[in-house]
Amino acid sequence: DRWSKVKPEETHDIIITGYAEGEGKHRGRLGFVTTAKGAVGAGFTDSEREILWAKAKAGKLVGQVIEVSCIQFTSMGQFRHPVFVRMRPDKLVP
Repeated sequence: DRWSKVKPEETHDIIITGYAEGEGKHRGRLGFVTTAKGAVGAGFTDSEREILWAKAKAGKLVGQVIEVSCIQFTSMGQFRHPVFVRMRPDKLVP
């Protein structure tokens, strides 16, 4: 007699195409990264934001591969509720 709501989740490896500085408490560090499937701003720890911001300022972030978790894709082919999972240095950029 008790129901449990379970949302589907899938992960995808995708290339970072851009980035932006954070606002508020994230000023001076990474706010979000952009990809071909949309922006990803959730899931980063504070230390990851600082490390990735340093990489971005050094010109080494764009072109890196990340793993992103999402519920599904929108009708426009964009991530729905994307969350950063991890960097994928083991994946080569095509």
